[in-house]
Amino acid sequence: MKKRKKYLGFKYLVLFGIFLIVSSPRIGSLIRHRRILNFYLSEVRRMEKENEKLKDYLEHLKNDPFYVEKILREKYNYMQPGEVGIIFEEGEQSNVPH
Repeated sequence: MKKRKKYLGFKYLVLFGIFLIVSSPRIGSLIRHRRILNFYLSEVRRMEKENEKLKDYLEHLKNDPFYVEKILREKYNYMQPGEVGIIFEEGEQSNVPH
């Protein structure tokens, strides 16, 4: 009876070893695919947040003419007719006392 238990235990151990050898590439593949899936899910979340920010920005541009004017003035140096612009070059000292 003791020999039979040892033989049965050895048999299960061998079967388990074969199972590990056969399934180890699949387990590695599963882990790798899981990491890839998590990466792309985080990218989707990041892009959804960015999309919401862009929608808010677009809505702001559509509904607030003062905001549009501010962007035009700051980014593109826009001036209304009759306005005079003063351009300071970087590194240049001004002659105006502080």
